[in-house]
Amino acid sequence: MSFDWRLYIKLADELINFKRKNLLAESYWRSAISRAYYGTFCLSRNFLSKRIIIPRKNVHWFVIDRYKRSSNQEEKKIGIELDRLKKDRIDADYKDRISINKNYALRSYGRSKRILRLLQNIGAV
Repeated sequence: MSFDWRLYIKLADELINFKRKNLLAESYWRSAISRAYYGTFCLSRNFLSKRIIIPRKNVHWFVIDRYKRSSNQEEKKIGIELDRLKKDRIDADYKDRISINKNYALRSYGRSKRILRLLQNIGAV
């Protein structure tokens, strides 16, 4: 049995809405953005890998670019949203001078839900 990457998206929702101490709030929101990205990225990658060989190097760039260049409009939207979500994830995981709040996390989570719906529309999940 393989891991269901949709559970990372569900975890992102729980991290955003978990009742926590204020000291940890931003950590939860940063983690939620990261989980939302990786959940949608892995689902997107796995669907794409059924059709083409995915290189090991620069895999995130490759997958996003492949979707963005697709002639299928829904796949193109997946690529655009995944690229935006990746930028959010980079902010959350690496940029300590950027303040991540609940609204930022909710926006990113919303992107992941849009990607998930698009993936469902094309039969990926």
